[in-house]
Amino acid sequence: MTNKESQYYDCSKILSEGSIYNIVIGQRSNGKTYGFIEEALAEYCENGHPSVYIRRYDESITSANIFKLCTPHINSLEIMSNGLWNNFEYKNRCFYPVRLNENGKVEERGEPFLYCVGMNSWEHKKGQDRGFVRYVIFDEFLTRDTYLNDEYAKFMNLLSSFIRDRVGTTIVMLGNTVNKFCPYFVKFKIDMKKIKQGFIYNYRYGDTTMSLEYCKPSSNTSKVNKAYFDFDEKQLDMIKSGYWEICSYPRFYNGKRDDCEELGHIYIHFSTHVLRWDLLIDDDKNVISFISPSTFKRALQSGDIFMTDDSLTLLDYRMAFAEIPRLKLTELLIDTWKGKKIFFATDDDGDVFENWMKVNLNSNTFKSF
Repeated sequence: MTNKESQYYDCSKILSEGSIYNIVIGQRSNGKTYGFIEEALAEYCENGHPSVYIRRYDESITSANIFKLCTPHINSLEIMSNGLWNNFEYKNRCFYPVRLNENGKVEERGEPFLYCVGMNSWEHKKGQDRGFVRYVIFDEFLTRDTYLNDEYAKFMNLLSSFIRDRVGTTIVMLGNTVNKFCPYFVKFKIDMKKIKQGFIYNYRYGDTTMSLEYCKPSSNTSKVNKAYFDFDEKQLDMIKSGYWEICSYPRFYNGKRDDCEELGHIYIHFSTHVLRWDLLIDDDKNVISFISPSTFKRALQSGDIFMTDDSLTLLDYRMAFAEIPRLKLTELLIDTWKGKKIFFATDDDGDVFENWMKVNLNSNTFKSF
């Protein structure tokens, strides 16, 4: 590997851990996807085993949007295949190795190298058994937009349809540092507050093994981007160094939280976080909301409404709810959120609340409001 190549992400470190699931998060354009596609290509050329590439939505795997996925690997394909193939063809949502003649016409086509799948439509397009696949690569699994309804279950079912009863398939999940909060971290019980940049963490769930890597900053992308994005603004840290992208949220105006009269509050449990959602009235008789951090113990001891998806909490505590109960307090809280009369103690609290809202908006929670 040349010095220039070493400035990009190297997938060999996490793969050497030997885990079934491999989660890699880091800054954009640091070579995460390139590295794993190259690894899948080497497996194909050496052993003839194809791989699977997953995106959340179908439009991401149309010909116009996806062909650039494999174009950086054309030279590698020619070298690894000893000149048998010299290009790729994308057809019927598969990448095939092909040999083009000097006129650019396909002389010969090999077996599929990479099956491409849009998770949002997969259930309607289940096909025949494709045989053993070496890697399943879920690209951009983190998003600041909404996730699919019950996405975790959809992803697991999709994996099952490819893996079936075989062994030896490695799952790869790649994400840019755009959102700390996602259904996968919750299901895998990963506390992102404890994950530090530049380290690999290993987990075990019965017979299932998982490795997670939070990539250290890439020297190459940092050098390129810094000249354009070196403003003193933390929202740009994700671009410059791969730190988490956190938006700016409205703070309590003029710091007058203590001058407001409290009308009531509820607690929210999301991922590893607990928030307190206060309904307040200020000196000008404006009804507003204020979100601040709290603790699980404090929320349970309060006897107030506690929103959680934790099944044990729901069973053991009378005031715990999976969906927002409809009453005067919750109606007013929702009204302040809809009217953008909501303020936050910190930007982190705003990020937790925003992600909790996205999950709830995909459920039946708001149909009664």
